[in-house]
Amino acid sequence: MTGNSALMTRAFERDDARLGVRRPRTVQVRHAAGGAWEVVRPDGTGSTTCETLSAARRIARRWAEANRPSEMIIRDAYHRVVLRRSFTEMERGART
Repeated sequence: MTGNSALMTRAFERDDARLGVRRPRTVQVRHAAGGAWEVVRPDGTGSTTCETLSAARRIARRWAEANRPSEMIIRDAYHRVVLRRSFTEMERGART
Protein backbone atom coordinates (compact mmCIF):
# COMPACT_ATOMS: atom_id res chain seq x y z
CA MET A 1 0.00 0.00 0.00
CA THR A 2 1.39 3.38 -0.93
CA GLY A 3 1.60 6.24 1.54
CA ASN A 4 -1.41 8.06 0.07
CA SER A 5 -3.64 5.00 0.02
CA ALA A 6 -2.65 4.11 3.59
CA LEU A 7 -3.62 7.64 4.71
CA MET A 8 -6.94 7.41 2.84
CA THR A 9 -7.69 4.01 4.38
CA ARG A 10 -7.03 5.30 7.90
CA ALA A 11 -9.22 8.35 7.23
CA PHE A 12 -12.11 6.15 6.04
CA GLU A 13 -11.68 3.89 9.10
CA ARG A 14 -11.85 6.92 11.43
CA ASP A 15 -14.99 8.18 9.69
CA ASP A 16 -16.58 4.73 9.88
CA ALA A 17 -15.81 4.44 13.60
CA ARG A 18 -17.23 7.92 14.25
CA LEU A 19 -20.42 7.09 12.35
CA GLY A 20 -20.75 3.61 13.87
CA VAL A 21 -20.34 1.88 10.50
CA ARG A 22 -18.69 -1.55 10.39
CA ARG A 23 -17.26 -2.46 7.01
CA PRO A 24 -16.99 -6.14 6.11
CA ARG A 25 -13.62 -7.74 6.71
CA THR A 26 -12.37 -10.47 4.42
CA VAL A 27 -10.87 -13.81 5.40
CA GLN A 28 -9.21 -15.65 2.52
CA VAL A 29 -8.24 -19.23 1.78
CA ARG A 30 -5.44 -19.65 -0.70
CA HIS A 31 -3.11 -22.35 -1.92
CA ALA A 32 0.23 -22.48 -0.12
CA ALA A 33 3.56 -24.13 -0.86
CA GLY A 34 3.74 -27.90 -0.74
CA GLY A 35 0.06 -28.45 -1.50
CA ALA A 36 -1.16 -26.97 1.78
CA TRP A 37 -3.87 -24.33 2.17
CA GLU A 38 -3.54 -21.07 4.07
CA VAL A 39 -6.28 -19.16 5.90
CA VAL A 40 -5.36 -15.45 5.96
CA ARG A 41 -7.24 -13.28 8.48
CA PRO A 42 -7.59 -9.52 7.98
CA ASP A 43 -7.20 -8.68 11.66
CA GLY A 44 -3.39 -8.85 11.61
CA THR A 45 -3.14 -11.99 13.72
CA GLY A 46 -1.49 -13.87 10.89
CA SER A 47 -2.50 -16.99 9.09
CA THR A 48 -3.17 -20.68 9.64
CA THR A 49 -1.84 -23.44 7.40
CA CYS A 50 -3.98 -26.54 6.83
CA GLU A 51 -3.23 -29.79 5.05
CA THR A 52 -6.59 -29.89 3.25
CA LEU A 53 -8.86 -27.39 1.57
CA SER A 54 -11.84 -28.58 3.59
CA ALA A 55 -10.03 -27.92 6.89
CA ALA A 56 -9.01 -24.44 5.71
CA ARG A 57 -12.56 -23.75 4.56
CA ARG A 58 -14.01 -24.75 7.96
CA ILE A 59 -11.60 -22.43 9.80
CA ALA A 60 -12.34 -19.53 7.45
CA ARG A 61 -16.09 -20.04 7.76
CA ARG A 62 -15.95 -20.12 11.58
CA TRP A 63 -13.93 -16.89 11.57
CA ALA A 64 -16.32 -15.19 9.12
CA GLU A 65 -19.41 -16.24 11.08
CA ALA A 66 -17.91 -14.99 14.35
CA ASN A 67 -16.77 -11.62 12.93
CA ARG A 68 -19.81 -10.29 11.09
CA PRO A 69 -20.07 -8.37 8.87
CA SER A 70 -17.44 -10.28 6.96
CA GLU A 71 -16.67 -11.99 3.72
CA MET A 72 -15.01 -15.32 2.98
CA ILE A 73 -13.08 -15.75 -0.26
CA ILE A 74 -11.63 -19.06 -1.41
CA ARG A 75 -9.08 -19.05 -4.21
CA ASP A 76 -7.83 -21.99 -6.23
CA ALA A 77 -4.19 -22.83 -6.92
CA TYR A 78 -4.22 -20.28 -9.78
CA HIS A 79 -5.50 -17.50 -7.47
CA ARG A 80 -8.93 -17.42 -9.12
CA VAL A 81 -11.88 -16.79 -6.83
CA VAL A 82 -13.91 -20.00 -6.65
CA LEU A 83 -16.18 -19.01 -3.77
CA ARG A 84 -17.18 -15.67 -2.27
CA ARG A 85 -19.64 -15.56 0.62
CA SER A 86 -20.80 -12.65 2.76
CA PHE A 87 -21.87 -13.01 6.37
CA THR A 88 -24.12 -10.20 7.58
CA GLU A 89 -25.52 -9.11 10.92
CA MET A 90 -29.05 -9.79 9.65
CA GLU A 91 -28.20 -13.46 9.04
CA ARG A 92 -27.06 -13.83 12.63
CA GLY A 93 -30.40 -12.65 13.96
CA ALA A 94 -32.34 -14.92 11.63
CA ARG A 95 -30.48 -18.07 12.64
CA THR A 96 -30.75 -17.76 16.42
